[in-house]
Amino acid sequence: MVIILAAILLWSKMPLSFAVILLYILLVTVLSSLSFRILLRNLLYLTVALIVPYLFGLIFSICGVLFDPGGFSARNINFPAIALKFGRLILLGHIGSIYMYTTPFGRIVGMLNRLLTPVKRCGVPVGAYLRILICIRTELPNAIKRGRDTVARWRDPVGTIKRRSLKSKIEGMANVIVSQILQSFQEIERIQRLIDETDCADLDAFRFKVSKFDIMAIISLILLGGAVLWMEQ
Repeated sequence: MVIILAAILLWSKMPLSFAVILLYILLVTVLSSLSFRILLRNLLYLTVALIVPYLFGLIFSICGVLFDPGGFSARNINFPAIALKFGRLILLGHIGSIYMYTTPFGRIVGMLNRLLTPVKRCGVPVGAYLRILICIRTELPNAIKRGRDTVARWRDPVGTIKRRSLKSKIEGMANVIVSQILQSFQEIERIQRLIDETDCADLDAFRFKVSKFDIMAIISLILLGGAVLWMEQ
């Protein structure tokens, strides 16, 4: 369903159809019951990830005027088309984030295992990659916590906020670096054991199940696609 909604979004070209899709996504967002903090954070990340690279490209293009004055002009920029593309990309990322937050991770991995069955028949070790993906998902919260602790030790390597000599600060940072290197080797061994011990037998037992909510969502997508098709003609 997420793929169908993304296809409808990418296929739409008229501003009116884009507005209808936006209203539909807003309705889905409200029904997903996600916290406003999570939604705002995701939209902020997506906006920064899209706008910052474009601004760099725009700056480089303007700097190119110094070498080729006739090669760039603000009149050649189609700002409405750029805004529409940005809107599509942000909404696509927003749809994906809603799906990731509202769907159990085991179901996502099981669905990937089913969808990649033709690839497995070609000899690709899909199960091994999915096992790594499960381990990453399991260890990600702990890794974030360890990263924050590391940053805190870097800021205050001697364990106090009081002023110390430069030598003691250098020694403290050196101890932090050495401890992080040793911990990295230990983490590599632990993660390798975790990967080997991860059981992926449940992935093969995954079956696609269609609930009443899924049927209602499919019907709403069909209606949305019909409305967009009518407005695009």
